[in-house]
Amino acid sequence: MSSFKVQRRMCATCIYRPDSYLDLGKLENEVRDPHMGFSGHRVCHHAPDKSGICCRGFWDAHKDEFPAGQIAQRLNRVEFVEIDTHSVNDGIRRTRAANRLKAQRIFQANAEAKLVRERLRRR
Repeated sequence: MSSFKVQRRMCATCIYRPDSYLDLGKLENEVRDPHMGFSGHRVCHHAPDKSGICCRGFWDAHKDEFPAGQIAQRLNRVEFVEIDTHSVNDGIRRTRAANRLKAQRIFQANAEAKLVRERLRRR
């Protein structure tokens, strides 16, 4: 029988971190089953595709609220694994930098459009 794999540590970019800007309650309520908690688990965003490795933040918050977590604990089949997040973090940093640049361009375009509207309004 295989084990249920959980990320050993919470990632620096985990949505379950206390300093996360996301509305976690809203996100969870969108997928929470009103009768049984969660039908599945959140896969760590650093985990390889199709690995199914559980997010540590999700595990800490909800390990007793989804069937696989409950069963794995009862059978003592929880395995904490280390995911190499350095290469993924580099990719995340590059993506964030690109997104910041896009946001700056959009802001600049909006500012320019506002100036054009003001000039047209003055005519």
